[in-house]
Amino acid sequence: MGNTGIERIREMIAKNIPHKPVWVLDTHGEDVLNIREKAPDIYRLLDLTNLPAITSPNHPRGGINFYRSDDVSATAYFYLNKPSNSLPLLADKKLRMLGVE
Repeated sequence: MGNTGIERIREMIAKNIPHKPVWVLDTHGEDVLNIREKAPDIYRLLDLTNLPAITSPNHPRGGINFYRSDDVSATAYFYLNKPSNSLPLLADKKLRMLGVE
């Protein structure tokens, strides 16, 4: 099935990358992008404690969603009432990247 989300999480665990799994899909052995048979089961990991550990081969395989505290981004959408605004110009990229590793 290739490098699944669970395998990526296992790599993060091995590298001590901070993360918090939120939910996982059990795709019943099918590729998450090409599911043809049974719909995947969704496990909300913040609510469950009875699943095998992510490092276990018995943990559900498929897509996974997780939080990371070291890689944060946000998007805000808004609509203007005219095609121009009075916002200042965006700062130079070097200035915006100060302190970003």
